[in-house]
Amino acid sequence: MLTLDELRYLRRTSTLRGAGLVLHAWGVIAAAMILYAWWPTPLALLVAVVVIGSRQLGLAVLMHEGGHWLLFPRSTVNTGVARWLCAFPIWTDLGRYRRQHHLHHRYTRQPDDPDLEGAGSYPISQGALMGVALRDLSGWTFVARVATGPGWRELRMLWPRLRGPLASHAVILGALCVADHAELYLLLWPCPSPPGISS
Repeated sequence: MLTLDELRYLRRTSTLRGAGLVLHAWGVIAAAMILYAWWPTPLALLVAVVVIGSRQLGLAVLMHEGGHWLLFPRSTVNTGVARWLCAFPIWTDLGRYRRQHHLHHRYTRQPDDPDLEGAGSYPISQGALMGVALRDLSGWTFVARVATGPGWRELRMLWPRLRGPLASHAVILGALCVADHAELYLLLWPCPSPPGISS
């Protein structure tokens, strides 16, 4: 459907654009946390949770681009930024994601498509959508995703799977501690976590 020239045009990468997208996502997250720290009301909390959740999903999108080597022109920079600033903060391993996602592209809508099972249930009813939203807002999606990941089923894989995300979250928590707002980590990071981003 597309010519080689059109594909090359769509696959262009830019260091400036990639850096701008990542900085924008983290800048908006920081602004939402600052808003709630400055004005700790239920309305500000709701706004912060919605905004941070949207930017966590934005990090997943940027991780996807990095998974296709489209975030930065240099492969090592692309993988490093996608891993440390996009994937690990949302409890995802870029290498595992990349392998699974490339299989999805290779076998799209075929029996070997790893995403086929999850996509088969859509579209969903309005009641089911409300259930998903309540699980996400209560933090249950986050807890279930971490507790049922493959690392828990195979203990020898637990540390390799968790060391990157734990280091990333230690930096986030450390930055909030330095700002004297450590409570914002528990209040504003796991709660908005969108579903399915660790697959």
